[in-house]
Amino acid sequence: MIKNRFKTKVLFLILFLMFNAVVFYSTQLIQEQRVKIVLEDSLKNLQTHYDILLHNQRLTADAAYASTTTLTPGFLKIMKQASHSSKHEKKLLRAKLKRLLTERYRILKDKGVLQYQFVLPNNEVFLRMHKPSLFGDNISEIRADFKYTNKTFRQSQGFASGKIALAFRNVYPIFDNKGDYLGAMEVSFSNESVQTYLSGTSKIHSHFLVHKEIFKTKKFQTDDLVLKYIKSGESDDYMLTLDSSHTKDKCVIEKRAKLQKVKDKISNAIEKREPFAVYAMQNSDKVDVVAFLPILDAKRTKTLAWIVSHKENTFIYEALHTIEIVRVVSFFIFFILLYLLYRVLASKDKVQEEHQLVNDILNSTHDMVFATDFKTVDFSNKKFKDFFGVKNSKEFNKKMNKDLASIFLPVDSHLHKGLMKEKETVYDFIKNTPINNRLVSIIDFKNDVTIFNINITKTPYMKDGFYLVTLGDFAKIKEKEQEIIKRSYLDELTGIYNKAKFETLAESELKRDVRYKRDLSVALIEIDNFKTLNEINENRLGDKALIIFANNLGNSLRETDIFARYDDNRFIIIFPEAIKEDINVVCTKLANSIEALTLPDEYKIQTSFGITQYVENDSLTSIVERCNNALIEHKKLDKTTIKEETVENI
Repeated sequence: MIKNRFKTKVLFLILFLMFNAVVFYSTQLIQEQRVKIVLEDSLKNLQTHYDILLHNQRLTADAAYASTTTLTPGFLKIMKQASHSSKHEKKLLRAKLKRLLTERYRILKDKGVLQYQFVLPNNEVFLRMHKPSLFGDNISEIRADFKYTNKTFRQSQGFASGKIALAFRNVYPIFDNKGDYLGAMEVSFSNESVQTYLSGTSKIHSHFLVHKEIFKTKKFQTDDLVLKYIKSGESDDYMLTLDSSHTKDKCVIEKRAKLQKVKDKISNAIEKREPFAVYAMQNSDKVDVVAFLPILDAKRTKTLAWIVSHKENTFIYEALHTIEIVRVVSFFIFFILLYLLYRVLASKDKVQEEHQLVNDILNSTHDMVFATDFKTVDFSNKKFKDFFGVKNSKEFNKKMNKDLASIFLPVDSHLHKGLMKEKETVYDFIKNTPINNRLVSIIDFKNDVTIFNINITKTPYMKDGFYLVTLGDFAKIKEKEQEIIKRSYLDELTGIYNKAKFETLAESELKRDVRYKRDLSVALIEIDNFKTLNEINENRLGDKALIIFANNLGNSLRETDIFARYDDNRFIIIFPEAIKEDINVVCTKLANSIEALTLPDEYKIQTSFGITQYVENDSLTSIVERCNNALIEHKKLDKTTIKEETVENI
């Protein structure tokens, strides 16, 4: 008797280990699938914005080429004469061409152009607008793209190295009106433009990494562009460009610490020279997703550099946390199941009670779980029964007529009976399908179609030929991710930007206006009677006032204006490219439109305004502080004279 009990315990221990091994393996596959979706999305997002940048650069380059060759008086004549002129004559022609193109080059530099130069058919540099003091050298050995264009009379485009820099280069052939070839023209963009565009315009914090071997012989420096390089945090073999938004502390020291645990993984992936993405835990509730995009040469045979994007992601943390919970719960579920089975052997009178306990546990999951041989269902959880509108598994089996696989609809790219090979079992069919493709479409009793991720497990405690099947709602994964992202930057009540999102956008707008020396004004608006409105009755009129006020702002402002809910009863607006005098008029009209708004029971919204304009060396904090002081001054004004008051006094 004691020996049999020992054997039973050993058997149950083996089953327990097997069950947990299956759960671990299954959840590991699900975890990898969910993480892969996020990593692929991050990589696709980086690729898309990079492609947009290249497209815009090429449009700029094409426009520069067209305007230079067709709209510059005397350009073609100068280039034609230069090929057959003496050094002295070339000097005069060069000076003349430089005068003609100075203004155009200034405009091109504002658009990110690094090099704007002209080379004669024999590969002799005639004029470098970015370095006019250097000319006359033959660049056929260091610039294969110029050599190609001068030889074939065809355009050359791509990322390539030069005499002193790597750049995104566009080399164009130059012909006169008679079709005679006159030489080549270059319009190129620095690799720094990638960091500037992605981090500024696309809001993707990115690094441009160049292999350290390049710096052993050349220094990347020009008169109007100084690129500071330092060993990157992503890889010791690659160097990072530092600028105002890419500091050593943030982009090197901090990133190196975050990526320490995946350093070897990154190094191995870089060697393969293919796009990839990794994730690294930041702290207890955040994950840093890092995408790597290789930059190839013009012939697409060598990897010259990498674009790397960094983005915080809470979805991966949620997925990892959920998997851990599933494993812990499964551990206890299987422990309880085995305990129940052991109790059955000792006391059959408790079978019903223990069976109910198992059902309660299975019903606690959000997934549909059932055991089947794909002819009949032996048991199923409440989620399964509710989905098919049946009271029990027996009622469901009657509807299926011993053909459970028929519930999988014949939808393209999803699993269904029509894809099964002859004599292939459903279990083998599902197991032989890649994890990412294990999707099925099923119609419920309401005739609604849902897509599920299907997982099938063969467990030894079930009847022979039966399997444990789990159907997880695939769409909820994407929905949860989008909901998390949306909640992070929108105000929950009004649906407009919150303070954190505003500050991020405002800092970027402030840098852009400072850089391009554009005017910028800011307005701070407070709903004075917010608290009073909320205390009037139980309908919280103050909250309704916030919503109505926010909608009015959205309908009254320009598309380029940025506005957000700044505090409980305060809103803030940035007016790019607008001086204070113009905003006085806008805010006066806005004040009048707010006064015309009507709340339930004909209550009115009472507001105070404070505006200011950017001055040199301003920060967002100082601007908001001035707005607040102006708002306080406006509170002292007589509200009945708001229409007559100029908003300049606000």
